[in-house]
Amino acid sequence: MEYFNIIGALQAYCDARGIAFIWQYNEFYTNIEATQKYENGQKILVIDLRPTPVLSGFKIAGITYSGLFMLGLKFDPDGRPASLDEKAIQKYQRRLKELSQMSAEIMADFSCMNELAVTPGQMNYLINTFDSNIDFVVYQNATFEQ
Repeated sequence: MEYFNIIGALQAYCDARGIAFIWQYNEFYTNIEATQKYENGQKILVIDLRPTPVLSGFKIAGITYSGLFMLGLKFDPDGRPASLDEKAIQKYQRRLKELSQMSAEIMADFSCMNELAVTPGQMNYLINTFDSNIDFVVYQNATFEQ
């Protein structure tokens, strides 16, 4: 992966796997993108990673990308949508448990493919996010080192 292209590399990773990709967590623009039509079982990855270059003299010696890494799901594989009518435990059982495992696997796989060191940070859950009520597993301080 070339320097400063983690967003492009993540988008290509998602495109190859049928994962919807949204860059930057911005209440207005992300909400618009998140209200698009999604297929049953289709995962949604929202990324907002900020680069911090590491310099050695006049050269870039590496880059640390840190920030938000969110994996969500609007519709279960059987077509049941995430909704305001569900209890939190139902959301966990129907979506969040699987997304917890899958988000860690995606981070590990992507990092290995691109020879990055990754520190996921603490995991949290966001339920009924955006106008379309998507449930997400969130790493607020994910770090990738290139």
